[in-house]
Amino acid sequence: MTRSPTRVALAATLLLAALTTATPAAGQDAAPDGTESGLTFGWKIPARCGVTVVQEKKGNAVKTRYELHLREEPASEHLRLSFENVEILEVNGMDVTTPAGKAMLGPAAAAGAMYPDLIIAKDGTFVDAVGVEEMIDRTLELIEEQQRAQGQFDEETHAQVTAMMKAPGMVAQVTMKSSESWEVWVGAWIGVDAAAGESMEGEVPLPMPDGSTLPGKLKITNEGAAADVPGHIELRLENLVAGEEARATFAAFMKKMMKDMADGAAMPKILSFEKRSEVTAVIDPSTLRPHGVKTQATAVIEMEGVGEQRQVERSSYEFDWSIGK
Repeated sequence: MTRSPTRVALAATLLLAALTTATPAAGQDAAPDGTESGLTFGWKIPARCGVTVVQEKKGNAVKTRYELHLREEPASEHLRLSFENVEILEVNGMDVTTPAGKAMLGPAAAAGAMYPDLIIAKDGTFVDAVGVEEMIDRTLELIEEQQRAQGQFDEETHAQVTAMMKAPGMVAQVTMKSSESWEVWVGAWIGVDAAAGESMEGEVPLPMPDGSTLPGKLKITNEGAAADVPGHIELRLENLVAGEEARATFAAFMKKMMKDMADGAAMPKILSFEKRSEVTAVIDPSTLRPHGVKTQATAVIEMEGVGEQRQVERSSYEFDWSIGK
């Protein structure tokens, strides 16, 4: 079967996006007597805080600000986290809060302000994301609006993008991607039981959207007291996913994902891949309230007929807990 350049490029994009998604949980093990061991989640509920985030991807940097609101979820025994008052502040250093800046962003401003609510268990672990399908539908609407306004709308291309975005694997992937921020803020640190200067290491599976897992190596180091932030510690997470077993599992997932698309797009053969990620967090160890978090994820894939594809994503989060007082 001949593969079109568009489908091959699409496959490469999907692969890189999937590889830079997902953060392994650290421990969350129980002690022999059945009690929880290590760090535990202890935010006072309801909780509010401001977050300023800078995200870098494909040579672009976007600075955004929003407020987190975590409260009881009446319909369940869980908690619900909402992203409120979302505002894009800068794009590549340019102020986009002005009328001219907002006009320049166009529909991208609305798309960038969409976050699904997250359902969080009372022990701090991620449960689900609410409203992902609606967010995807609205994103597709905004894409069509922008392309029509620019005279660049193409029915066939839009149908391909719609099939891609609504495929079960992509919906699951967006759900997982939505959980990523919570995982690096809180989830990855639950159960960490390492004294200052010590590390925890082990084989920890990296979850995929379809329920499969990739074998990964995880190391979490307690760097000790955080400089200039009294009562906080600095933790560092390093994760590596590579090897033949991981390649084969990942290739099977992506083949199924491509098959779910309306036109049954062919999947280029994955020859090799590697994912490295690092997270550094300054947190209050008594509650797991973060003060600041920095992440970097690097994915490298080699595909038959495409060559090597590399993607690096960086994020930096700063938290302001004063608004919740």
